[in-house]
Amino acid sequence: MGSLNGTSIFRMPFFYVDLTSWAFTGQQKAHVVTDSISSLDAERLKLSSCILNRTIIHPNVEEAMKSYRKELFFQVPTRRAFINITPQVEECLRESGIKEGFVLCNAMHITASVFINDDEPGLHHDYEVWLEKLAPHAPVSQYKHNVGEDNADAHMKRQVMGREVVVAVTKGKLDFGTWEQIFYGEFDGRRKKRVLVKIIGE
Repeated sequence: MGSLNGTSIFRMPFFYVDLTSWAFTGQQKAHVVTDSISSLDAERLKLSSCILNRTIIHPNVEEAMKSYRKELFFQVPTRRAFINITPQVEECLRESGIKEGFVLCNAMHITASVFINDDEPGLHHDYEVWLEKLAPHAPVSQYKHNVGEDNADAHMKRQVMGREVVVAVTKGKLDFGTWEQIFYGEFDGRRKKRVLVKIIGE
């Protein structure tokens, strides 16, 4: 493993992966490819017992997989808010130099969320109303969690909205569907919190 401009590099000379379980097999890093299995030197790779329809093998590829990590910081002045963080994630992708791969983006606090949806104010208002009906903030005494604190509802709202999103990277861009954007959902604000951006690819 090496490093290029702060980005980790993994070298992968050959590998194979069992698609029935999606579990990486052996000690090599895995990368799924679609070359014909009949063209492989199975004896040389000592994989003769693994030549099955469920297995894809490629012996002669050497690729550099990059790994990028960055934390984004947010301090929302209100208790609850929805923030479009797509521009920040896109900037991370540009910094990483990765053209093909995946972006993982997750809240690093249990009273905040990261999710994907439309950047439309009416929808965000509807989220706020709906979540408050599901887990109302008051009265705080209704929650056993609220001993010396008042954020039990924030934990439940985070549970509904989710912890993280994964987005494909294609040709150096976030491969979104129509109207999709990445949002940070804050349910117990007024203090500094973090969002992790992890990008893996080539």
